[in-house]
Amino acid sequence: MGFYEELSRYYDEIFPVDAGEMRFVSGFLAGKRDVLDIGCGTGNKTVLLSDSARITGVDADPGMIARARADNARPGITYEILDMAALGERFSPASFDGAVCLGNTLVHLTDPAAIRGLCASVRRLLAPGGVFVCQILNYGRILDNAVTKLPVIETPNTRFSRFYTAKGDLLLFRTELYLKANGQSLKNETPLYPLRPESLEAMLAATGFSGLEQYGSYQGDPFRKDSFVIIVAATA
Repeated sequence: MGFYEELSRYYDEIFPVDAGEMRFVSGFLAGKRDVLDIGCGTGNKTVLLSDSARITGVDADPGMIARARADNARPGITYEILDMAALGERFSPASFDGAVCLGNTLVHLTDPAAIRGLCASVRRLLAPGGVFVCQILNYGRILDNAVTKLPVIETPNTRFSRFYTAKGDLLLFRTELYLKANGQSLKNETPLYPLRPESLEAMLAATGFSGLEQYGSYQGDPFRKDSFVIIVAATA
């Protein structure tokens, strides 16, 4: 069993969803009829995005999609195995009036051209007036403070440790999933592109988005240089 397939079994335990946080995101999607969730994982956030919209959740990992279909299915939600780099090939222009990309998904594209291409694809897929909500970690804080690890997440069944190692323009995101039941330790290493907040905003503006709003938390706090995350809401 691969790392992400094993992780999918414990994902909702390690990263539980706060309903209040999702109400903040859902506020941007009020009145939207067709919403795209990019990097939906197990679907634990997808099901809370809207009670009325049709939602398409996509993720490149088959294990995550299998878990989403098993645990977070409801009428109006479709889950698909799809790499986010292929969105433009799969969906027609103006297919959606809302899109989200949460959970630090965007930076798994490992060069600026690919990230800008994703922003351009989302812009084409949104009808005029559609809204895109994107959340990543604040890599300005991480780079400027030479952050090398994130807090360990301890749950009843697991311990999830996370570390950063610089490699050229990238950060190697090293993780260890420790399973308490059998003492098994699973390790993984994923390259990430540490996209600074100002670069994210510039890419969104350059690909046709406007009305950009920045937040530093899911509680709607203003974004600051020391914010742990950045959330940007932009209009097509």
